Amino acid sequence: PERDFNDRSWNQIMAWINLAPSALTRRLSAARSAAGGNKVPAANRTMPRVLVIDDDGVTRLVLGAALRDAGYDVEEVADGAEGLAAFRARPADLVISDLVMPQHGGLETVREIRQSDPKVRILVVSGVIGSSAEHLRAAVRLGADRVLPKPVNLPELLAMVAGLLNRPQ
Repeated sequence: PERDFNDRSWNQIMAWINLAPSALTRRLSAARSAAGGNKVPAANRTMPRVLVIDDDGVTRLVLGAALRDAGYDVEEVADGAEGLAAFRARPADLVISDLVMPQHGGLETVREIRQSDPKVRILVVSGVIGSSAEHLRAAVRLGADRVLPKPVNLPELLAMVAGLLNRPQ
């Protein structure tokens, strides 16, 4: 089915397009510094930890950059199976997960993370077209604290993250 985009949707898409190159530049710069032997500062233990689970590389890149710029310690993974492994190895304060992913879907991931840690905050984002609203409601039933449809409005996402973590913006 064809999706009807309004001005707000186009503005959000353009914001993502504008943010992706700078996020990629920062990521490449950090990788070069690490590869060149430059010591990367130790993570600040007081920074809330956010785990981003999304199979779309651009989404991970943009969300990760926006969250890091807002002062969060961020880990990004490409699917639900990797997300569960990452969460079990190093629990996060907040998990942001897509719904439709290979290997292990978002609904299963939300349910298993919630069972593993009832206190962790979970935010689900989804670009599922058609039955998107039902998928987002199912995510809440399985343990998500909040849901957002894609394309994500970054200021709205950051406000939601700050609220979930009881942290001023």
